[in-house]
Amino acid sequence: MNKRRLGNVALVILSVVVAVMLLSLLAGYRFGSVRSGSMAPEMGIGDLVITGPAGANDIKPGDIISYRAPSGEMLICHRVVSVDQGAGHVQTKGDANEYPDLEAVPFTSIVGKVVFHIPLLGYIVSFLGSLYGLAIIALAGMSAYLYSGRSGCKMQNEGGGWQ
Repeated sequence: MNKRRLGNVALVILSVVVAVMLLSLLAGYRFGSVRSGSMAPEMGIGDLVITGPAGANDIKPGDIISYRAPSGEMLICHRVVSVDQGAGHVQTKGDANEYPDLEAVPFTSIVGKVVFHIPLLGYIVSFLGSLYGLAIIALAGMSAYLYSGRSGCKMQNEGGGWQ
């Protein structure tokens, strides 16, 4: 495969990944990384979790939901063990935990229902969301663009300067 074609393929792949992520976010989907073992063996530390929008009527016992912790600082993914429509909350439990969570989760704290998860991919997504990761994405995009030969820059045969 020549350099131009390889650069084009890399640019297309990068563009598709970015487009899918942006469209997903606009549609209400969220991406997160599992940071504890409370949902093992279903989900492990470092798994990528994709959460889709869900209303109170969509949530049933057995569903895994993502909700804001009482402090509001982080999201938690646990399984729903019961739903109390009258009181407006659900009771949750981590699969690896012996007992249900101490506090019921109000419907207003629920971010959504876990649609699926991908083992270990959360480590990569977390890194790419960091400052270093964003710099690598920018460099990869620029490199793919330059590598594809679309930049308009050409080396002179003599003298080695840029045209």
